[in-house]
Amino acid sequence: MKNALHTKEKDRINLRLSPEVFAAIDEARAYRPGSISRNTWITEAIQEKLLREARRFKLQGGNADA
Repeated sequence: MKNALHTKEKDRINLRLSPEVFAAIDEARAYRPGSISRNTWITEAIQEKLLREARRFKLQGGNADA
């Protein structure tokens, strides 16, 4: 899977999540070595989900940049 963090063209969105979801993301981030931003963590989570869905449904978009 291509790493979306190194893609030059990106769109921005507003993402509405509850404080509980942000807290869960922050807790998961705390277990990662080094420092990882929420944006990076969410981007990786989206990439993982896309890959799972592509495998599950035999889709071509599994390598899509997030």
